Amino acid sequence: MKLLETRFFQLYIKSFRDFFEDECLKFSASLSYYTIFALPSFAIILITFIGYFLGEEEVSGSLFRQINRMVGNQASDQIQEIVKNSQLNKTSILETSIGLITLLLSASGMFGEIQSSINDIWKIKAKNKKGFLRALIDQLFSFSMIAVFGLILAISLLIDSFIEVLYDKVSNFTNLETLEIANYFDSFLVFIVISLIITYVFKELPDVKIRLKDAFIGALFTAVLFMLGKYAIGIYLENSNKLTLYGTAGSILILLLWVYYSAIILYFGAVFTKNYALLYGTPITPNEFSEFKD
Repeated sequence: MKLLETRFFQLYIKSFRDFFEDECLKFSASLSYYTIFALPSFAIILITFIGYFLGEEEVSGSLFRQINRMVGNQASDQIQEIVKNSQLNKTSILETSIGLITLLLSASGMFGEIQSSINDIWKIKAKNKKGFLRALIDQLFSFSMIAVFGLILAISLLIDSFIEVLYDKVSNFTNLETLEIANYFDSFLVFIVISLIITYVFKELPDVKIRLKDAFIGALFTAVLFMLGKYAIGIYLENSNKLTLYGTAGSILILLLWVYYSAIILYFGAVFTKNYALLYGTPITPNEFSEFKD
């Protein structure tokens, strides 16, 4: 009975109810559609730009290792195959430039969809007279999101490389328990990376003013759900052969399942963050380019 009276339990129940009232499942399906097309573009951009400094092969390997840890083997293999079939044609500067612009527009569309959906969830709308300048700023900001993701990937790549070297050195003369600790640390690193990405999404992407603390706590909650769901869906896929009935299309369905689940978690986290800020922190307010919905 005391559990039912706790503020956290009430916060969770309200978030669960608001999630369905705000039609977040519809937003999740829409984001899944954008992401399936934008994911290869996003991966190629990261590999191309960061690979220019650190080597494409090393960056590609690290990126797909991170993806594998986040979504599992089957979905990761499918993403890798799609990226291989979508590589930039570098035969000329013009073709490469056109390809990069196309990829940037495709990837930024995904962030535009997230921005629009979270604005709706947080009951915010852009002002009618948004203007060309603001639209341009929004587009440039979407491009900057790619740069932020790239920076986080580069940092995680360096940490990942350090862990790999350390793992190789100690694996020859250490016990199983120490290696298990290393695996737990690896999972913790993935959790931190996901938390940082979601914090940035909640803090900077929507047209709102929100405290960093509130965005960070909401991101931690969302990251926990993502990690728990990762293992739950992984167990389901390992013990289910239903998707294999679809043959090659089964791999696409696995990827769609992961993307749809991730979108649901992201938007549930957005609902939770809004209610947490209202109950424990500072209520979310529109910025100078937006206003509350009627």
